[in-house]
Amino acid sequence: MTAGTYNLKLHVARRPVGSSAVQLSFGRAEATGSLAVPSTGGWQSWADITRTGVQLQAGTQVMRINLLSDSFNVDWIEVSPGP
Repeated sequence: MTAGTYNLKLHVARRPVGSSAVQLSFGRAEATGSLAVPSTGGWQSWADITRTGVQLQAGTQVMRINLLSDSFNVDWIEVSPGP
């Protein structure tokens, strides 16, 4: 990976009760802050959460998904070059 600014997109699903949040870290550095997981109406009803302007270092990255609460699914995560 080249050092620079990236955009992250998480494809998530959550039942309509309570609240949930997730955070992504690269290496040992928190990268996204707390991302609210919206109620999507069901475990297989999907929506996207995005975070832009994430600064990453060059080289191989170890990504951690930090579940700040429960009761949601993550289908996939996309990392793409930012502007």
